[in-house]
Amino acid sequence: LSLHMVNCLDAKGQMEGSNINTNGWDGCAMRNTCNTTYFGMLPPALQAVVKQVQKKASAGNQSATIVTSLDKVWLAAEIEIFGATTYAKTGEGSQYAYYTNSGVRIKKVAGAASHWWERSPYGGNAANFCYANSLGAAGNGSASASIGVALGLCV
Repeated sequence: LSLHMVNCLDAKGQMEGSNINTNGWDGCAMRNTCNTTYFGMLPPALQAVVKQVQKKASAGNQSATIVTSLDKVWLAAEIEIFGATTYAKTGEGSQYAYYTNSGVRIKKVAGAASHWWERSPYGGNAANFCYANSLGAAGNGSASASIGVALGLCV
């Protein structure tokens, strides 16, 4: 069972401390934060039932190579949200049924609609990651930008 946040965490986050996507999702700072800090913030009873799952994402740096990571807490990929790729490379999964309703793609940070990160590196350069924008459409931006973080996990 996959669970996704309806809205974002109240604090915004960066995918990387600088504008790079060359490590892809597998090696980015946000993945480490998801699997350590955010996982550690879950109640112990929930931590006990969270399953480590395989998540696919581009290797970054415009690569079409898809890397599989083992994650307990993760961000959705562009394809998992939109059912198609606009900025990401193909092969990162398939759409979650929840996101077929476009209205749920608009997520809030502290009560206001916000851009929110995806684990998909932008396929057009080595500096950006993909996001869903505050209107619920696909976008991409500098990896060091601070925007919304909406976590996913499986039980």
